[in-house]
Amino acid sequence: MSNGHIVIAGYFLVAYIAPMVANLAFADDIVRTYRLYPLSVECILVLGAVYLFFFFLSATKVPLAPALDAALLRPFIERLGRIYTRWRMAIALALLPVGTASFLAGQTSYRYSATAISETDYLSGGLLLAVIVVNVVITVDFVYRMFVSREAATAGSGRRFLENMLLALFLVISANGILSLFEALIALLWSLRPAILDRLLFAPRKPSLVQRGMIATGSAAVLLVVLIVAWYYGTLIKISSSSGGDASLLDWDVLSALGGGTDAVSIASIFYYLVERGSIFYYSLLFTVAAPSVELSYDAVSAIVFPLQTLWFRVDYLLGGPFQMAKPEVGSIAQLNYQLLTAGVVRSREGSAPGLIGSFNYVLAFPLNLLCCAAYLRWLANRIDDLLKQHRGRMLSPLGVLLLITFLQAFFQSPFDFLLVIDDAVIYVALLLGVSLAQREPRTQTEPFAPLPPRGAPRVETA
Repeated sequence: MSNGHIVIAGYFLVAYIAPMVANLAFADDIVRTYRLYPLSVECILVLGAVYLFFFFLSATKVPLAPALDAALLRPFIERLGRIYTRWRMAIALALLPVGTASFLAGQTSYRYSATAISETDYLSGGLLLAVIVVNVVITVDFVYRMFVSREAATAGSGRRFLENMLLALFLVISANGILSLFEALIALLWSLRPAILDRLLFAPRKPSLVQRGMIATGSAAVLLVVLIVAWYYGTLIKISSSSGGDASLLDWDVLSALGGGTDAVSIASIFYYLVERGSIFYYSLLFTVAAPSVELSYDAVSAIVFPLQTLWFRVDYLLGGPFQMAKPEVGSIAQLNYQLLTAGVVRSREGSAPGLIGSFNYVLAFPLNLLCCAAYLRWLANRIDDLLKQHRGRMLSPLGVLLLITFLQAFFQSPFDFLLVIDDAVIYVALLLGVSLAQREPRTQTEPFAPLPPRGAPRVETA
């Protein structure tokens, strides 16, 4: 089984199987913020059918589309990479004051603000857009160094170490939520000790019992520490936005309110909260299987209309508003999913990605939803294998699988929202696809296109 298939299997485990078990086990203890539909046989069959179709398509290797030859794109991508590497230190030094200015201006909570970027002035909106785009580029940089490059883990001293640290610090101060802060802290830890993190991300070929114990202990320690810090400060960003105040990063009252104490009851309540927040893909699957198609389309012809409307609005905004397009009430499938699933107060600018199966259920009818989702999973597994091409012979560890799923979460959340085009997630996906294309091996020239021998020369037979 390739690393790509392992990541897909890990996604099914983390996004659907584990939440299913946890919600069944702790159904009476979880405080619901999302509508929970009952688990049905149909839901289990849909989940199993998608994975079986994916497994079948991967095993048969039937081409689903013409293969893309990266020969024309590779020189361009590699040149961009060389230019970025040459100016990496200057970029890192320039970004810290920019990120600090954005942080002090309170722009890290823009995702939870009632004011959209299009409603702000050009100066603050331009600064925020610049920070968002640069944040995407730097995150892709760390994905490349942690998971793609084989040599990056051994080149972490001197100039490269300083570059990594400065860029990771920029990601930390520009984080806009729990997930982005989690990724930033992982990048910071990798920058501090790349060789150690590399041993945790990739399992040894024949690990001994002691090695397995050390990897498991180290992985658990890294996840626990980073998750606690990311959860606290990420939630603090959201609280400071919703309350309209400036919460101190070391506010003990806020820490007590978030944690609720350190007794067994408080720890259990935090655990139930994390289970509920991590089950949105599972809840979306239950809902999209049970709900009628009219409800899924939200009275539109199709749910795919919503990202297309937002694309048209953003193009009009960037052109100066010649068409006077009004901002759509529902701007994406993720926002539609949030509004349909949220049990409490619905905020106008928030969204909850439905996950892969939920996304295809929103847009396509049976059986196209299952077949197209499986085909997308196969395509994604192949792209992951391209990304990890330099690590032939190495398998991702459980921590590596979990972290790679986290850094590739844009591919797993709501693929039809790629139609937004003008979006940070689309830029992120495009850059990662460029990196994967650059890792592909050049095609060898086939016999029909080989030069013909001169007339009269002896023919050479090939095996």
